[in-house]
Amino acid sequence: MLLVIFLSNLFSTKSYETSEQYPSLGQLLKQLTLYVKSLQDKIEKLEEENVETTNTLYELMHTIDALDARIDIVAAHNETQKNQVECKRTQQLFDGPPNF
Repeated sequence: MLLVIFLSNLFSTKSYETSEQYPSLGQLLKQLTLYVKSLQDKIEKLEEENVETTNTLYELMHTIDALDARIDIVAAHNETQKNQVECKRTQQLFDGPPNF
């Protein structure tokens, strides 16, 4: 917004009746300085948000890796239990019916 005002004042084709109506170079410089300061504040805020977002993404990545490892452990444990049950059934088939 201030940049627009600055540029419009700088390149204005409007004719002024007195020199007092011209915006002074000091006024234009002050407007430009305020605009640059506001842009610097916005950049600083965006950089802070970027750091926070990056940290959150890393946390999520590590959480997903840990969850994936736990899923692998549970799946391996489940497969081991299935194999043990199958071995018992196979052993019962070879042993035959129980003797009374």
